[in-house]
Amino acid sequence: MSVSRIRPRYVVTLPKSLRRRREVKVGDNLVWLPLSDKEFLAVVLPGDRYRVLDELMGDVKLTHEAKLAAEASYFANSGKKATS
Repeated sequence: MSVSRIRPRYVVTLPKSLRRRREVKVGDNLVWLPLSDKEFLAVVLPGDRYRVLDELMGDVKLTHEAKLAAEASYFANSGKKATS
């Protein structure tokens, strides 16, 4: 278990043990989702938006326009809950 203190201006340090588990880099984004009054879920999104698409798409090659459309769709839906 790791503990972080909330510092002035609400800055929180991500513990080294968590940084090592996933290759978190300076500039990446943390998306905070409230679970309850005292619990949050933090999701790491790479700061480079194209890196996200490259990881998702793998070897698929897209035109520049198609890549922009896919990016817009992905980020428009990234904060929404999945529905079945």
